[in-house]
Amino acid sequence: MDQELEPLIAEYNDIDEYIPAEILLDDDHPAADKFTQDVREIQQKIFAFGRAMKPPQRELARLMRTEMKPPQIAKKVGKSLGWVYKHAKNREVIRLTVLMDHLQHKIDGPELDHRRGVLWRIVLDNEEKRPNISVQAMQEINKMNGTYAEAGNTGGMGNVVNIQINGETLPRGALDVMPDTYETRQQADGTFTPEGA
Repeated sequence: MDQELEPLIAEYNDIDEYIPAEILLDDDHPAADKFTQDVREIQQKIFAFGRAMKPPQRELARLMRTEMKPPQIAKKVGKSLGWVYKHAKNREVIRLTVLMDHLQHKIDGPELDHRRGVLWRIVLDNEEKRPNISVQAMQEINKMNGTYAEAGNTGGMGNVVNIQINGETLPRGALDVMPDTYETRQQADGTFTPEGA
């Protein structure tokens, strides 16, 4: 199937040839987004490099990124094990493999640790001037760590937000304890008294 589509795909390597310019200039279209354009640019480079290679080398580059062992790759490509080892060191095969890895990282987006780092910088940058932003970023970090309790899962206490803070640096104080709450009942004269008083 891939080999049948290859000549067709080879002709369709530049979307600008097929779509009028006024449609391409639509800022609200997802294709106008920088992320999408970056992905497309990497894909075009992969296509260009792959096109210049022989099909078995191109397939080798693709299979090297999988968990397949060299003997399995040799069988899949229809070449000898020696051929696989020789061409796995080929500069063009390595370049195509690295480009495909780069594209995968771009699509997968930032890793969890990177996102935590960005949020932590937001916490630190806004700690004094905009503490509400700092607290929101800390809540997101806690959600990522699994230490955030959503409403309805708090044993009847309403919204409870758990923020983990280094206990040695910032020990819990009087403000960290929830105040006692009382049910009140409105009296006939319009005043409120605590339940049971």
